Amino acid sequence: MTIQQRFTGRVCVVTGAASGIGAAVATALSREGAQVWRLDRRQGPGIIRCDVTNHQDVENAQRTVLAETPVVHHIYNGVGILPPRGGVPLEDEDVAEWNQVFDTNVIGMLRILKAFGRALDSTGCASVVNMSSDQSLVPHGDALSYAASKAAVNSLTVGLAKQWVGRRTRVNAVAPGAVRTGFIDEIAGSGERRDSMHDHADRVLPLGLADPATTAALVLFLLSDDARHITGEVWRCDSAQTLLGVRF
Repeated sequence: MTIQQRFTGRVCVVTGAASGIGAAVATALSREGAQVWRLDRRQGPGIIRCDVTNHQDVENAQRTVLAETPVVHHIYNGVGILPPRGGVPLEDEDVAEWNQVFDTNVIGMLRILKAFGRALDSTGCASVVNMSSDQSLVPHGDALSYAASKAAVNSLTVGLAKQWVGRRTRVNAVAPGAVRTGFIDEIAGSGERRDSMHDHADRVLPLGLADPATTAALVLFLLSDDARHITGEVWRCDSAQTLLGVRF
């Protein structure tokens, strides 16, 4: 099968690029001809170390990227964390943990957008995709800080789309449900439980458990010129989990 080359000559910044959906997005963009700058707090081959909660890290990443490629065409904001404790009653929640979740999931995106916003291409092809969640639309109730932070991402996305539409820079978000990534590993706590959760999700989700590559395909569509008339939207891609109220 011939691989499309929608991003030839384009410069892309991808956060959370060391694993999961972020890694799948970075790989797919490279395959389609993009020059991809991979940012992540974890070090690895081709990774610029960048903790989005650390202002100095973001500034260092900005300098590294813009020194070589002063124009950026696309940004994928993929960093996100779950709260340290799940299923905690509101009365027992720790405000410090909420601050940690919001600082990563929302303010971290803001830092990246501020750092690279002025470098975005001005000819009309620039675009941004932010990572939201199905829980931003229908919270499950067991990770309220996460759901609330992702609802804030939706508001940031729509508001920024309005602010940047005059410069023809598009801003959208994707809201996946369960995806075969480290998030499930983190919740599971063991390989055996992870495999059990994967099997269960495949059985109960009407369209099956998603994988990073298929979620990345939606991200690439929204970043690409194929979606040049789409902005300010939150795209749910959760295998009908929210639609039918499925839990696992």
